[in-house]
Amino acid sequence: MGRSVRSFELVDEPVRSIKQLIKFQIDAKIAYDSLVPKLEAVKNEVVVKNGLDQVQTYSAQINGQIEALAKKTTDFNLDESNQNQFYATASEALRGIRSLQNRLVAVIIDLDTNYVRH
Repeated sequence: MGRSVRSFELVDEPVRSIKQLIKFQIDAKIAYDSLVPKLEAVKNEVVVKNGLDQVQTYSAQINGQIEALAKKTTDFNLDESNQNQFYATASEALRGIRSLQNRLVAVIIDLDTNYVRH
């Protein structure tokens, strides 16, 4: 038996959000890749090393969480009674990913603002 219209609606919003989060990750990677060469002169400073490590850690966490949420979304095949729980869980996961992305951007901005010679 196929999914109900309500099931598609519940999955559609997380799918759109996942697409936005992936685009954000691509944009953050582009910003990071352009930043790293500019940090060459100060890359051994502890604060810069820590910042670069944080970017790597946040990126890995975000990518893993996006992948897990995407899998849950594509595997979505719940009965009516579980749909609201799915939506609540997906919404919570999306908020967590956005929070990590905000931290990621803050570190990239900090490195660019405070350690790149402009």
